[in-house]
Amino acid sequence: MDSAIFLASLFLFGLNITLLVLLFNSIIIAFSQKNSVWWKHVLNFANYTLMIVLAYYSFVSTGGEVGSASLTTLFPYIISLTIYLLTNILLVAVFFLLSATDRIVPILKDMFKDTITTYTCTLFLSMILVILINAQSFFGLFLFSCISLLLAQTFRQNFKLYKAVSHKANIDELTGLNNHGYFKEQLELELFVAMKTEATLCIAILDIDDFKKYNDLHGHLQGDELLNEFGTLLKNECGKKKYSVARYGGEEFSIIMPNTLLVEAFSFIDNLRKLTNATPLDGVEILPHGCLSFSAGIAQWDKGYNSAELLNKADQALYKAKNQGKNHVQFYNQQSEYLTQQSTAN
Repeated sequence: MDSAIFLASLFLFGLNITLLVLLFNSIIIAFSQKNSVWWKHVLNFANYTLMIVLAYYSFVSTGGEVGSASLTTLFPYIISLTIYLLTNILLVAVFFLLSATDRIVPILKDMFKDTITTYTCTLFLSMILVILINAQSFFGLFLFSCISLLLAQTFRQNFKLYKAVSHKANIDELTGLNNHGYFKEQLELELFVAMKTEATLCIAILDIDDFKKYNDLHGHLQGDELLNEFGTLLKNECGKKKYSVARYGGEEFSIIMPNTLLVEAFSFIDNLRKLTNATPLDGVEILPHGCLSFSAGIAQWDKGYNSAELLNKADQALYKAKNQGKNHVQFYNQQSEYLTQQSTAN
């Protein structure tokens, strides 16, 4: 809504008044958002200033008349808004270039696709405001402000609802971890980053040992509680390393470990295995190892692998770990098929 007001002010009152409106708006925002660092407010003010100045000169240079409420010729308004939009995208591009990100092209494409409708609405709103102010002066501005506030509140509520629904769709209800679908999306994203930056990436698949036996002896409700407690343990430990953990299905869990070498991934998963063995949980003493245990397979991404192949390598390593007697960690090695690393409970 800010951009609609700035553009309407630009069309009706010219550049100087609009920059003054921007200044007052920036001061109000700075005082209302005291938690933000000062340079962000300065940068935001500078960005809007550049966008407004370029939009103004493109407007007047294409025949637009400041102060005129005549909208019979839309060309200057459309050109002005286009320059406003393109300047915004260019500034975002500069930011990502300075941040040395390798994902600038897809980010800008998504941004343009997502904002084109918004900026089209902004143009129409600014023109509506021009008409209202021209017809009813301050009452027109008051009416537009009321409508804007109501629309902003509606959009805010819908956005919160959208975020809540999206979050729920990505979360496994039993454990609170990411679900299988979200894990696959995250894996594709991390593979894309690894391919572009040539960073290391490992994944692990964990399978709770003898979970069916636990379920048969204690019932499904206690089995669900065990899955929940194990999920909490995984979430806490993976959170320390900023790894992404998900419930892969049933009693299987998966972990994505970006910027991690195979030896580091093995060390982390094996320490996680030892911690799991040492964690007191109800009813686990009846299990073959006398504690909760899991078997795990780890695979490191190679340039020849896609996501399905990487998962298959981790699954092969998991199968090998199970065959070694369970409560083991194995990782897949392309040269010798498997480089066996066995770990037993302390």
